[in-house]
Amino acid sequence: MGSTTSTLVAHAESLRRAIAAAPEDDGPRLVFADVAAELGDLGHAELIQLQIARAKSGGPPSDHEEKLLATHAAGWLLPILPMIQDGSWKFERGFLDACQISPQTRGTTAFAGHGLWSTLRTVHLAGLGDAMPLLVHPIMRNLKVVALSTAAPRDFTDVFTQLWSGGLDREGLQLSFFAEPAVLATWWMHLAKMTPPRHATVTVDSDATEARMNAPDKTLLATVSPTTPAHGWWHLCLALGLGDDARSLRRGAITRLIVRAPAGSMLGLTWGTSDGESPMYEAILRRANALRIEVVLDEF
Repeated sequence: MGSTTSTLVAHAESLRRAIAAAPEDDGPRLVFADVAAELGDLGHAELIQLQIARAKSGGPPSDHEEKLLATHAAGWLLPILPMIQDGSWKFERGFLDACQISPQTRGTTAFAGHGLWSTLRTVHLAGLGDAMPLLVHPIMRNLKVVALSTAAPRDFTDVFTQLWSGGLDREGLQLSFFAEPAVLATWWMHLAKMTPPRHATVTVDSDATEARMNAPDKTLLATVSPTTPAHGWWHLCLALGLGDDARSLRRGAITRLIVRAPAGSMLGLTWGTSDGESPMYEAILRRANALRIEVVLDEF
């Protein structure tokens, strides 16, 4: 490697650190594009320029942008590629922004601290292996969302404790768990026991609801998806144990339930029991009353 090339590589690494330190500033990214072009990586240079222009103008990725990623992304990520689920990566303004990793099948220590992680804002964990060496490393300074899609409810508390005790407490961090609707009540019970750090939020999501706990006063905020509101209301019924007491919230787990839902989205929805059908919202109120939960409807 010639001295000129060595100097350019060192400059590129310096720019990568500058990008991580000022993630909203396009300046270092555009300079990086120039350096990448000088190093012969014309594809990365072009992607940076294309994505920055699109971020300013809006709109979907062009076919050419998607082709650049399909052709080159794996090569750009080669030093950390064994950790990343194939095709799960997402680039924004030219650099890695989101991906899915599988810590239960690959040790993370060998890959922790690499500069390619420095722009990552969202990570999805597939499984419950030890992701801590990667997640809590200082290089992950821009990490904002940690999502687990395959955790079982019984593992909820353990994962939560590992993450926060491992030094992941940082401004604006979001920790989310995906739950199958049938076991939402169990997840909500675990959520009610969690006390996130001051600047963090923890949510339990289904494909139609999102639930977040305000620990000090045992208030749970549940948001019904505007995309599939009927499913969202049905998921709330399941979480409250309508029709299945064994999977119900326990009395005292929460004292107040704030339901954010699209205006009028519960109209016409019913819940069937042995006594016949009744309006779903009335069934929810009756069940909540039996559990001594105050329900507040906040329509948007």
